Amino acid sequence: MQDYIVVLQDKGLIFPKDRDELAKEIEQAKSVLGPRFEEGQDDLVFTPEEEKTGPSEKKIVSIRVEPDYLRLPLGENGELAAIGVYSDNSQEEVTETAQWRSSNAGAAGVSTGKISSIAMGEAKIYARYHDIESAPAFVTVEQPRLISIILSPQHSQVSILDTLFLKAEGNFSDSSRRDITSLVDWELDKQNIIGVKEGRVKPGMFGEAKVYAVYSGIKSLPADIKVIVPWGFLITAGICLLVLGLIIIFSALYFITEIKKKKLKLYIENNPKEFIIRLYENMRGILTIFNLSYENHIPPLSYAATVGSRYYLQEGLFLRFTVRFEEARYSRHILQRNDAAMALDDYNRLLEMFFGHHKHIYLYRKYWLALFRRIPLFIS
Repeated sequence: MQDYIVVLQDKGLIFPKDRDELAKEIEQAKSVLGPRFEEGQDDLVFTPEEEKTGPSEKKIVSIRVEPDYLRLPLGENGELAAIGVYSDNSQEEVTETAQWRSSNAGAAGVSTGKISSIAMGEAKIYARYHDIESAPAFVTVEQPRLISIILSPQHSQVSILDTLFLKAEGNFSDSSRRDITSLVDWELDKQNIIGVKEGRVKPGMFGEAKVYAVYSGIKSLPADIKVIVPWGFLITAGICLLVLGLIIIFSALYFITEIKKKKLKLYIENNPKEFIIRLYENMRGILTIFNLSYENHIPPLSYAATVGSRYYLQEGLFLRFTVRFEEARYSRHILQRNDAAMALDDYNRLLEMFFGHHKHIYLYRKYWLALFRRIPLFIS
């Protein structure tokens, strides 16, 4: 009797090795299929033994590498996959079992699908499986990618009068480090404290600020900068402010005194008598500055004699000036412009003689005191 194999359509293909095994499989099929199982029915297909190798096995007909294009920064690795395509269009990954090769191992090496970048350039990557080679995947190794930025110094202190230089170094994917100070952009948390251009830090005012370097989307950790004011600068600034304040005060007092002087001169034409009285009172204010204060209980002529004897004023100049004051104050007759001019002449001559008895440094101090009290001196 010729050997047969049985195909059980409900369970797939069965290839028994002998009759006993065939009988066993048939009995098992009967128990599973029940009434549906009958020899010679559609559920059973008998095939001669010479065909018991069954239908032909699936075979890989092509290899595909994914992705078909890969860009890598120098120093970084990538990964490709090999996909086997069968005759029935089913697929299976064969990355681990395929053989790999690179057309330019000096630029990109490959092992079991893993790509290592070696130098900038291009390479074609192939995968071979059972004498079937894939179409190439193209790999381009580009310039190394910036990974991080380091600023130095990290912590610094600078005088408001000095400058500081920051250095920005980039760490790249190929493990290299390069100076990128001229390439980075600078970010500040307090722009009124400092300014930064190409690494040069220029203080604006005292305080603390943080500086960041930014390049290619990478931002550094901050560099902390403290701007201080040195004692020398504080002293110099204080002196300058003091001098400036004195100049402003001096200018203001001088301006006020000049206005007072102009108002006094208006009386020469309009009211000579009032001019002489006011001129005498101005002189008494000047003498008070020189420690010759006037007491109300002392008669004006006695006061004039005291001043004249103390300073040896020739020709009784101050006494004569006092007489003109007494005349203007108590006389009822009308004084003329000429009388006011003569009194002004005596006033200026008296100041010249009076100032001649003192040193210049002493007079400067008294001049400031006169300005502070807004008392005009010489009137021309």
